[in-house]
Amino acid sequence: MSRTSSPLSRILGKLAEPLRRAGLCDAVQSIEGDVGSYYVSIAAIVKNEARYIREWIEYHRIVGVEHFFIYDNGSTDNLRELLNPYIQDKLVTYHSCPGTCLQFPVYNDAAVRYAGKTRWLAFIDADEFIVVHGQNIANFLKGFEDCSAVGVNWIMFDSDGKEKTPQSGFVISNYFRTLQDINHPCNLHIKTIVDPRQVKFISNPHYIKLKGGRYVDENGQQICSAFTRKNSTKRIQINHYYSKSVEEYMEKIARGCADGTEARQPVQTDYDYTVEGARHYDSGIGDIALKLKGIIPETYNGK
Repeated sequence: MSRTSSPLSRILGKLAEPLRRAGLCDAVQSIEGDVGSYYVSIAAIVKNEARYIREWIEYHRIVGVEHFFIYDNGSTDNLRELLNPYIQDKLVTYHSCPGTCLQFPVYNDAAVRYAGKTRWLAFIDADEFIVVHGQNIANFLKGFEDCSAVGVNWIMFDSDGKEKTPQSGFVISNYFRTLQDINHPCNLHIKTIVDPRQVKFISNPHYIKLKGGRYVDENGQQICSAFTRKNSTKRIQINHYYSKSVEEYMEKIARGCADGTEARQPVQTDYDYTVEGARHYDSGIGDIALKLKGIIPETYNGK
């Protein structure tokens, strides 16, 4: 849910450490859905994402994700209703966890609670889509069995010049504008796919403290922080649709962050990359958009 890790969020993460050491997050009020054993899963904290949640889930099912641990941070839309078929089908394990500053407690909860249930656990947000070039995510990760964590660079997308929320089209087929410079600082961030059994503590939404083992990028090179020196997205990347339309960006700003209580102010360069140099970028997932059309309506009405 956050673009960067603020000083306050890092402090809050440290304050949450006793929760991690104690085991599980007290904010989780209920859990629905059976849990099996999986190779690749996603854990995410979401709030009022009903408009897009089905696209996000079905997209990741197509690329090979087997299960979703979704922590609902007090949504007031019909998120729970939309998730019910996935809960019934044992694809989603749903957690109710209203409150503030819960991203790090939730992430630690997922790592502890499901350490024995999934070999790999990706910590991403509902505006982030994992793209694996030429294969599915399971086959990609099988090449990293000797590692504890894989850091994946993202590519940021802006509003694509759209002021209002599109009434049709998927997220992945409506936004193609990115920064001209692939190595712009915004594109050097990573998100992590980790062996939850090796998680020591999470106080940063990007970089995870491990008990041991190798923390590498897509090339098998060691990663030591939440940023890489260069963007490397030849094999795998995360498409981060941070702003979507300007209208939705303003809604995001008003909604606040899951990792802090700081008031947010709109910044033009968040939603308009032409200020710094923009380009049209096609990450090659048009075939997935075609598959999605056969699964869910290509609309944004959250139904």
